[in-house]
Amino acid sequence: MVGEFGEVLVMDWGLAKVFGHSDAAAAHVTPDLAGAQVARKARGSKGDRSEPLEAEPLRTQDGSVMGTPAYMPPEQAAGEIERLSERSDVYSLGAILYQMLTLFPPFTGGSAYAILQRVIEGKFVRPSERAPGRPVPRELEAAVLKAMAKDPAKRYASVAGLRADIEAYLAGRTLAAARYKPWQRAAKWVMRNKAVTAVSAAAAVVLVAASAGFMWKILVEKGRAEENARVAGENAAAEREARQEAERLQRVAEEKARREGDYALLDQYRSAAEGLWPAWPDQVEDMNEWTRGARDLASRLDEHRSRLDTMPAGTSSDLWARDNQTKLVAGLLELREKTIPDVEARTLRGREVGRAAQEHREDWERAIRRIADSPLYGGLVIALQTALVPLGPDPESGLWEFADIQTGLVPERGPDGKLAITEKTGVVLVLLPGGTFWMGAAPRGARNVDPSAQTDEGPVHEVTLEPFFMGKHEMTQGQWERVTGENPSFCKPGVKFGDKTVTLANPVEQVSWEDCDRWLGRLGLVLPTEAQWEYAARAGTQTVWWTGNEKETFAGAGNIIDSNCKRNGGTAGRDYEAWLDDGHTAHAPAGIFRANAFGLADTMGNVWEWCRDVYAADSYQTHPRDRDGLHGEEEAPTASAARSYRGGSWADLADYARSADRFRAASGIRNTDLGVRPARVLASGQ
Repeated sequence: MVGEFGEVLVMDWGLAKVFGHSDAAAAHVTPDLAGAQVARKARGSKGDRSEPLEAEPLRTQDGSVMGTPAYMPPEQAAGEIERLSERSDVYSLGAILYQMLTLFPPFTGGSAYAILQRVIEGKFVRPSERAPGRPVPRELEAAVLKAMAKDPAKRYASVAGLRADIEAYLAGRTLAAARYKPWQRAAKWVMRNKAVTAVSAAAAVVLVAASAGFMWKILVEKGRAEENARVAGENAAAEREARQEAERLQRVAEEKARREGDYALLDQYRSAAEGLWPAWPDQVEDMNEWTRGARDLASRLDEHRSRLDTMPAGTSSDLWARDNQTKLVAGLLELREKTIPDVEARTLRGREVGRAAQEHREDWERAIRRIADSPLYGGLVIALQTALVPLGPDPESGLWEFADIQTGLVPERGPDGKLAITEKTGVVLVLLPGGTFWMGAAPRGARNVDPSAQTDEGPVHEVTLEPFFMGKHEMTQGQWERVTGENPSFCKPGVKFGDKTVTLANPVEQVSWEDCDRWLGRLGLVLPTEAQWEYAARAGTQTVWWTGNEKETFAGAGNIIDSNCKRNGGTAGRDYEAWLDDGHTAHAPAGIFRANAFGLADTMGNVWEWCRDVYAADSYQTHPRDRDGLHGEEEAPTASAARSYRGGSWADLADYARSADRFRAASGIRNTDLGVRPARVLASGQ
């Protein structure tokens, strides 16, 4: 490309080789490929794979030929990779200079193979012959011919040598690559020393008649003396410039080392901050140590900002350095203004969690005893679970419930023993006993018979799970906002549907699988597996819905697309459950519908709920993992792999809220009826 001042900029070298390292994929073409086509197999092009590539001297080729033929040194074109050296780069620079002088690459025409053959033979048209309409300076042509010599030994020994000749040409000095006659050297000297030459010429005119021979000798001797003095002066100046350049390079190297060192530290502190989750008491000391180091690093922000203000922006290397410095300054600013305060807030939260554990120690001791004595848990002995507060057993299910103090206030039980869920209430988790259940559905058979069963819901199979915590409700908008600082929901507080107004007690939606996995993980929570979800939703049943086999049993137990939705803005042409009026057009606040036998609310409808599993139509063909019932692999094979979600929503019919129904979506998708129900692993030894 041509720069602002007419300078030519090399934008992309494309390929590189590290000397001293073996490189199995080094650029080469072997004699065995003579006449063969360069096939486009790597890109999987359509049509005949044996179709040859046309000559494109400005493009890096695929396949066996790696590099641009028109600029490739003969040793590379011949496949002699072991001969590649800095002199190979000198050749390529010479080819670029060739094109600058002639406006043509040194090799054009024919196939890529034909160009490579001419490169190997070292045959190319001299620049002065290639561009008859453009005067090519003799000395620059000499520099091109030396740089592009077929024999690497005859080229400049280094890029610095070529650069020195180019700078000599620009300064009016002689070039190492060119040959000069005495009068040409004298002409060079005259052009550099016009004032001295003018005085000498005048003196010569006056004295020539008296003693031409004598004056000629004097002038020659004077010229020699002045040339020697000039050379000595230039040498001294060169030494001085070299010393100054060395000092400058030393400063640049030191500044670069400081910049790169702080950039590496910045990356380390960013990565370490991501590992300081959950914000529990056992992380407090690590968070304190991180904060001390991060503050020290952030204290150098002003130093790096001042350096940025004085950095030049002329050459491409200057721009590259400025870009890195800009990124460092921006990163340090983010560290100081955002990440450090965030980790400090986590530290406070960790201390609060620790204090809460002490305050509720007696509650925990009582809960541990009563759970061990409960026939529902079969003698299960648990330990104190960090960040959870025991709420006692649900009056109907008898299962123990716990509040997560990281997500909001601890709810209180009313006179009827039920929990009062408000906009400020934190997540409530139910401790589900382990056990074996039948998962999936089939149109016929002995278990989980469902006329609407789909092929991906079978075969019906037995799954054994260890005890785990499951959210009593879908996560609310208030809980999500307190944890993440934002509310992504489409139906936000204040929006009104019919006579119902959305509040922060409504479920959060428009959250992706990645959002849920990241933020739940920071709280020590997890997404439930499909097996855990279905076990919790069935609550010991084998019917289509946990309420029974007839959809009319659905009434009062869930929120789906019904007559109320149709009356209050439902889309024309859609199917509705006209027999049902659940009182809500969109999603309803958490916990207002009848809970199942495990005390879990809204497992039918309201919003879909993400599960941990990677979705596969044949998931149930493989044996589920012991402990949590995960089918297949936990990690997705690709970033776009679909993840499962379950439970139906306010925008779907009753069939989609069946206990066995499975759906899937890309992990990054955000839908207006897709939310989350958190789960948690039962930890031991805490």
